[in-house]
Amino acid sequence: MTLVRTLAFTAAATLSPALAQSVTVWGGVGTELFIVPGVRLGLSAPVGQVSGLNMAVRGTAGVLVLPLPGDSVDSNGNLSGGVFPLPLVTGDLDLLLSRDRSGVGFYGGPSVGTVAGAAWLFGGVAGYTNTFGSSNWGYYVEAKVRGAILPAADGAGISPGVHLGLTYRF
Repeated sequence: MTLVRTLAFTAAATLSPALAQSVTVWGGVGTELFIVPGVRLGLSAPVGQVSGLNMAVRGTAGVLVLPLPGDSVDSNGNLSGGVFPLPLVTGDLDLLLSRDRSGVGFYGGPSVGTVAGAAWLFGGVAGYTNTFGSSNWGYYVEAKVRGAILPAADGAGISPGVHLGLTYRF
């Protein structure tokens, strides 16, 4: 299996230096959809190079926790106010464009996503990523600004988001 992987990376490097970059795992926390907190896990892979720009595609899945007002019952059976956390599954697809082949530095590009199929998000992402010394581990910080379309509510709006977390490059 190692020989096959070595041959694949050699072929990719011969065809395009951008394809020789490795796959990256992205994990972190952030906000989305009008500042709702959540956690996320993603995977990116390089797909090529155009006019000096490296291109990578990143898919991300996450869970947002929407705090809703609700009632709770204590151990004595008394009803009291409280907050009911509603988890919402999210999915994103981003095209990450950068100039640096090492995967360190600024990146940005178009972004689409969904929040549990109830909201559709279209816009862009911009961020910065770096490594911890010469290790495979690194970090990222990014912002997303996307338009949100809510078909069930016949509504739309702007969905800002800020994410930060760790990366691991294979």
